[in-house]
Amino acid sequence: MRRRDLLRALAASSLGALGCDPSGLARRPGGVRRISIAAGLTGGVYYAYGGGIAKVVSQSLPGVEATAEATAGSATT
Repeated sequence: MRRRDLLRALAASSLGALGCDPSGLARRPGGVRRISIAAGLTGGVYYAYGGGIAKVVSQSLPGVEATAEATAGSATT
């Protein structure tokens, strides 16, 4: 399996795991669909991981623009 195919499979499975349906995403003018990947704190490993997923999704899915968004991260009590 080529690296590109592996990355596309990762992007598709990530969207599926998140319950995203690319056909149901809101479109911006010009036909671009925007999605956000919740990715934890900006200094953490999940933010870097979310940024990588966003990059692969944006490159692999035509008309989709994904970005990593900082969140509060995991909560422990």
